[in-house]
Amino acid sequence: DGNLNFAFSVGEAADEARAVFVKQAPGYIKVLGEAFKLAAERMVLESEVMQAYAALTPDYVPRFILRDPESFVMVTEYLHGYVLMRSALMSRRLQGTAAVEEVARFMAVTHSATWIGTAGAERWGTVNNETMCGIT
Repeated sequence: DGNLNFAFSVGEAADEARAVFVKQAPGYIKVLGEAFKLAAERMVLESEVMQAYAALTPDYVPRFILRDPESFVMVTEYLHGYVLMRSALMSRRLQGTAAVEEVARFMAVTHSATWIGTAGAERWGTVNNETMCGIT
């Protein structure tokens, strides 16, 4: 999957447990092509935020492995057997309220810890991703 970025699972056929997830941000929107420019630096900010969220809610974020800010690549744990929530919703495979409760818990923890009113401007007041906010 991946509309904005290239996304790959990379591993060994003989040992699925050694797979990783590689995400690379091109300087454009992947599904629209090179004519639709988008700063590749977005991957640097995404990886920083992901690491911050992992510190707050480690059970909800894949393990971060590395970031290459020069090629705009991030590598994380590959989540074997997981299904994208969007896919599960579209195929009507989600039953009950467990998924909603988990998303709510993640949002509550990350929002309360990163909201500028409680976290302070020195950390989160400098995070600005107007480009992504404008297209999502």
